[in-house]
Formats: sequence, structure tokens, C-alpha cells
Amino acid sequence: DIPPPHWDIKAPTLRKYLEGLAADASKSVDQLNTRLNRLNYMLKHTLGCPKTFEFRREELSILNDVPVSSISDDEVLESMIHEIQSP
Repeated sequence: DIPPPHWDIKAPTLRKYLEGLAADASKSVDQLNTRLNRLNYMLKHTLGCPKTFEFRREELSILNDVPVSSISDDEVLESMIHEIQSP
């Protein structure tokens, strides 16, 4: 089990976070242990930027001149991974 961030004693572990999602979605932790959910956990609980995912969605909609509603979670995820991997 990955420990919670030491600087936030209220932050759940990744497992606890996924268990909470699983209870809400009636799915297993294994089904919800995805790159998308791990990214959202990191943004919210380890990086302290819970709104960044939606800010990136808005940014992509502006850059692509499309409605925010047309930007999928996977597109946001892939764009963030691309930005991290790009030199």
C-alpha cells in the first residue's frame, strides 16, 4: 500500500481514495485503479491542486476552439501525460 502524503494528515492513501470511489460507483477497486483516477488522486491529494484537471479541460477547449463539454476525460489525461513527457 502506498502511504498518504506526509504533509497532509487528512489525505487518504491511494487505496482509501479508490475504495471511496468504488463504494460510490458500485465497482471494484481494481476496476477503478486507472491512470485517470490515479491522476485525479495525485492532483487533489498530493499536489494540492484539485481544480487543475478541469482547468486543463477548459484550456484544451480554448486551444481547439471547441466547447468544454466536447473534451473528454481521456483527452485531458493524455494531454497532461504528453506535457509531462515532452522535453
